[in-house]
Amino acid sequence: NADFTGVDFDDSFFYFSNFRNADFTNADNADFSNATFINGSLRGTEGTNLNFENADFTGVDFDDSFFYFSNFRNADFTNADMGELTAENSDFRGADMSNGINVDVLFRGSIYDSTTKFPPGYDPQAVGMILVPEPATTTALTLALLTLYCRRRSP
Repeated sequence: NADFTGVDFDDSFFYFSNFRNADFTNADNADFSNATFINGSLRGTEGTNLNFENADFTGVDFDDSFFYFSNFRNADFTNADMGELTAENSDFRGADMSNGINVDVLFRGSIYDSTTKFPPGYDPQAVGMILVPEPATTTALTLALLTLYCRRRSP
């Protein structure tokens, strides 16, 4: 197994790469943002605190992989095999999994937002995901609650 301790993979390309059984547990905070893994394999990979923001996982095999506290914001999972993937306490806001294959993922504690795309009929909350409201929604809700509170207190 390769040791990726402290490696910065920002803007890297991994076309047809094979990270099968790679262990990223010693690579805390490794940055794969904007990386391209087209048709690669991350089968059996483990990692914590990895940054895959804007990564292209088109056609990647994630079978039996484990990621914890990792960032998958705006990642593209087109035709990625997500069978038995575990991604706990991770960020999937804006990610596109709508064309993922075998989306059998344990997302316990992971977050998503209204821009995250899932396959038709997929229920992210049933697999442990938490919906994070958009900031504008939170602001509007707060203002509405304040208005109601003020109206109730008015004589």
